[in-house]
Amino acid sequence: MFPPFRVAEMADCPVLFEPSGRRVSCSPGQTLMEAARQAGLPIASVCGGQGTCGKCRVRVQGALDALTAREEDLLSPEERAAGYRLACQARLRGPARAFLPFAEQVAYKAAVWGPSPPRQPNVHKVYLRLPPPSLSDQRADLERLRAGLDRPALEVELPALRSLASTLRRANWEVTAVLVGGRLAAVEEGDTRDRSWGVACDLGTTTAAVYLLDLNTGEQRAASVALNRQTAYGEDVLSRLDRAHAGGAEALRRAALETLNDLIAQVCREAGLSSQHIYEATLVGNPCMVHLLLGLDPHAIGLAPYIPTVADALDLPAREVGLEIAPGGNVHFLPAVAGYLGADAVADALAASLGEDERVRVLVDLGTNAEVLLSRGRELFACAAPAGPAFEGARISCGMRAAPGAIDRVWLADGRVQVHVLGERPALGLAGSGLVSAAAALRRAGLLSDRGRFLPERAPAGLFAQGRDGPELVLVPEDASGTGRRLTLTQRDVAELLLARAAVAAGLRLLLQEAGLEEKDLEEVLLAGSFGNFVDREEAMEIGLLPRLPPERVIGLGNAAGAGAVLALLSLPMRRRAQEVARQIRYIELSAHPEFREAFVRAMAFPETD
Repeated sequence: MFPPFRVAEMADCPVLFEPSGRRVSCSPGQTLMEAARQAGLPIASVCGGQGTCGKCRVRVQGALDALTAREEDLLSPEERAAGYRLACQARLRGPARAFLPFAEQVAYKAAVWGPSPPRQPNVHKVYLRLPPPSLSDQRADLERLRAGLDRPALEVELPALRSLASTLRRANWEVTAVLVGGRLAAVEEGDTRDRSWGVACDLGTTTAAVYLLDLNTGEQRAASVALNRQTAYGEDVLSRLDRAHAGGAEALRRAALETLNDLIAQVCREAGLSSQHIYEATLVGNPCMVHLLLGLDPHAIGLAPYIPTVADALDLPAREVGLEIAPGGNVHFLPAVAGYLGADAVADALAASLGEDERVRVLVDLGTNAEVLLSRGRELFACAAPAGPAFEGARISCGMRAAPGAIDRVWLADGRVQVHVLGERPALGLAGSGLVSAAAALRRAGLLSDRGRFLPERAPAGLFAQGRDGPELVLVPEDASGTGRRLTLTQRDVAELLLARAAVAAGLRLLLQEAGLEEKDLEEVLLAGSFGNFVDREEAMEIGLLPRLPPERVIGLGNAAGAGAVLALLSLPMRRRAQEVARQIRYIELSAHPEFREAFVRAMAFPETD
């Protein structure tokens, strides 16, 4: 149950957020959603704050405007009585206290996985003992440094040039030159060759991850994951494209930058070093995320024929991107393939070594926009399946991301629903893996038709309850829930799962067709992303989300996109391989494929149970 609310009498409109303890001062008329953004606590909002999805429920006490018509429609009488409001609708009139059970729960991302690359980073340090100037040697400082490096045409980053004179003299002309991509990025006092750092960044639609690497040894020293703060503006890519087109591009850019810079600061604190000693970052993400981060107009990505501004690999000064690393540092963006197949998919292929042997393998990265990649020997085929955000918990009545408090497994025993909760704590909601698990359990018990209709007439008493839109499977009763609300699986939730499953299955079927293969030809299925860490492989095959293979041939890779970013950070040859992968991929645009609609409709049913 929630703690009792006691709001102290304070001036203006201060808001206290629990359990984080963060306080912000707001103006009258601001929404709780805006206050949460101000506090750096993104709240789930599938509709981008339009008041239509109902996902931004928060329990609150204080001086607020009256319930809006949308709140009265989306909140049950019990929820209203318990103090629930929609954060995007509730406007402040005075002090308030809000409890956000999901705000600081971030999705798990496993340690990165991938092949050991030939370590050849883009950062190179050279220790120099330079002769000091004299009346007989009046060379400029930069000319003296170039001579010591034997690089007369060396290009220099402006931050390094600005500090050059003072650094040389403080160090008594014994310095370390930091070269990034052949350019002078910094000059440091003394011998600092043992300190060379970089970060690999995975900017996902829902979560972002940053990995801190020792460029001398290849060792991962720290990692941190957080919600992408853009989620406050909408859960999926299309809602953010709409927000950007409506004038919100700069707010979205700042939200992405704040997310990444906070994560960089966290890994630096964990490792006990300054971000000024991070000389390079690699970054992967889908084209929309990259465009928004760089301040590029993403509007054309959302309209046929879905053309990005740029798909090439990029190297840009960190200070221009806005990443808070060394002032002369570099940011390397891996290449994309198409408007909806980005650098994250290329990084997936890089980490899984797709297209490098003769095996027939498929890689599925199940997120809001599911990427499916198929390798047949040296050939690569790929598509982006419009799965929607169901696997991330969005558009699911009690859905949430895979985090402490999320239900990740569901089964039936002795006529009752049993659940497993991540973190071994009271349940807060249903993760995507739990959604798959619940559907598989109902199918095995004969309580869910192949078209996704509940069959409560066959169920023991108490298993289903009557909800607003029909029967609902009771996962966790009110008295056992960490939210104080009953957690259920609804008919609409199952429909969302079927839509997502159909998109992925239809995409894979068409890739196999393009490659001249059948499902039986697959030798291995690779699952990328946090969803793949938690979903039960056999249950995913039971509901037709994955092709039928022996379970040992279905392999979870963890955050493969992050792994690809790490490989590119540590190895220039891997960057060249990433460019080859991007050119190697034969991209299939599903929306233009003449057989996609038929394949999608055929996949809108669960397979027969054994």
